Amino acid sequence: MNNIYKLVKRKRIDNIIFKNYLLTNQIDIESIKQFKNTWGESLLTYSIKYGSNIEFFEFLYQNGFVLTGNFYDMTPIDICVSYNKNTTNQKLAILDWLYSKDVQFNPFYLLVYPRTITNWIRSKEWVLDINKQNQIGNTALHEVCKLFHHNHPSSIYNKINDNNSYDAFYILLEMDADPHIKNNYNNTCIDYCIKNSLMNNLNILYYFHYELTPIEINELMECDNYFKLIKNTIWLLINHQMLHINNYNKNELENKLLEKIIKTQLNTTSYYSDYNSILRDINDKIFFDNIYNLKMCKIEENMFFESD
Repeated sequence: MNNIYKLVKRKRIDNIIFKNYLLTNQIDIESIKQFKNTWGESLLTYSIKYGSNIEFFEFLYQNGFVLTGNFYDMTPIDICVSYNKNTTNQKLAILDWLYSKDVQFNPFYLLVYPRTITNWIRSKEWVLDINKQNQIGNTALHEVCKLFHHNHPSSIYNKINDNNSYDAFYILLEMDADPHIKNNYNNTCIDYCIKNSLMNNLNILYYFHYELTPIEINELMECDNYFKLIKNTIWLLINHQMLHINNYNKNELENKLLEKIIKTQLNTTSYYSDYNSILRDINDKIFFDNIYNLKMCKIEENMFFESD
């Protein structure tokens, strides 16, 4: 079997070569249908991982070879997206073939999908548990908002950039993922957004009409890092409707920010200067409203995705 896998990886196999190999080596096709490599991948899945010959995929499928995931809980779609080195068009053709076989993707791996693939995901109808939780209670939304990822192939997660996070977060909410589910540590994805100052993800939540609670707003203000505190405060002030809903007013927030800056025991002279500059901009109503309107317009114009 190892020789067959090598031929697949080198893209030197098709229906005829495969049949001849079995005949020459006197291998019964029935004996290898359920065979899996050390990653738990069947021959068909391994072919999808490295190949591009859809005719060969169909031949294996029609002859009873199974479409398996691997030991990292990746489905054939996730494996194709993450490892197949073919051109984008070839990869999309393989994904279309997999979709025709009712193969689903694992939402936990949406974070590593490039934008061309997330656009493809959005163009299809899916039947999957978008809120499924892993062994520590995390949903896919939790994973998108974390900065570190364990129990996944490191070679895949090294490819993550900011666009991956925004796109994945947007799609998951678009598919009705629940941002209020708590993991085993009693944290929601919103808690991780706040902890890691993922303001773009909070913007997306706001766009989907999820409001922060007073407790969550307080958590944004309980930040010891000055620059994160400024970033969090500006975000809250720009989203002035959210403050109004949660019985906050702008003066309250400004006073709280000033109090936190005094407690930092850093070079307060430069920080007061920054603070006054921020307040001057915030108190300019035209600036204030323009920032809010610009943010909402960008989201509505597919800020996170290319045009379909």
